[in-house]
Amino acid sequence: MNALIFSAVFCTAGFCLGCDAPTDLELLTPEQVSAPVTQNQTPEPYTATTEIAQGTEFSETSDAVNTSLPDMICDLSLLMNPETYAYVLAPGGLYLRAHNNLHSERLTLMPWGSKVLVEQMPQINTMTVSGIPGTMYSVRFNDLQGYAFSGFLGPYAPPGHKMNAAEYTAHLQELQETSVSGNIEMPQYSRTISDDLSAPSVSESLLMPGMNLNQAYLVAQRLFGIPEDLKCPSVYGPENAVYPDKKPKKGIWKSELAVRRADGQIQEMTYVYRSKNFMRRVHLAPRENGVLIQAHEESIL
Repeated sequence: MNALIFSAVFCTAGFCLGCDAPTDLELLTPEQVSAPVTQNQTPEPYTATTEIAQGTEFSETSDAVNTSLPDMICDLSLLMNPETYAYVLAPGGLYLRAHNNLHSERLTLMPWGSKVLVEQMPQINTMTVSGIPGTMYSVRFNDLQGYAFSGFLGPYAPPGHKMNAAEYTAHLQELQETSVSGNIEMPQYSRTISDDLSAPSVSESLLMPGMNLNQAYLVAQRLFGIPEDLKCPSVYGPENAVYPDKKPKKGIWKSELAVRRADGQIQEMTYVYRSKNFMRRVHLAPRENGVLIQAHEESIL
């Protein structure tokens, strides 16, 4: 079946945000934490080619391309079929290549949030880019057919600038309702607010089906204010590692990402932010068919 038939049967409205993501996102103030709920709960190459736009400052290691890597906990291909779409999650955009390797001609730069039609998706990871495992998917973007690195493609449109988790879930539901295919499991969101007015706190939970930890981390960065200086971590590294924010804002006591690795994979990630009067913790861990993102915020009076 050719791309025209794909478009006639399964095409939905395109979703494309700006190419560059902000350096940092505003964190909720104590006043915002206690606000009422409005949402229903229910490298240039290896040496000079990267699959991510140059401005994103992702870097590849000497083992940036490896064969026969173990399968990730949750491969995007488990969710997708040959008649589905994916979205660009690389903050500075993702290159569309002429052939299925990192050294072939760049056809164009697909900005953050770009919607692409996936035509073929190998299920075995064959390379890493910036320490993130993946392979080359055959995709169609606008009127161009080419290949793109799967590690920066996700099954859902990413969140818009300053969009919170409740707004994001509602937005995805709206997109799903207008979709002809409507055949993917949607994220599940819940939120609770403490009854203790002397120490107001908010806890949020967002289950992202069909995503691996790297993909979910790129979404969590936008939703929960994880600084972009804290890049998506590599699967290579110490079993337990802590990566501090190198450019914290004035007045921040702590801003760091803790990563636990095992068996060549990331098992969980936790971002902690602490100032004099505010604390935020964002935890990501794999589930049977996706990733659970849990965020907790509280004012310190």
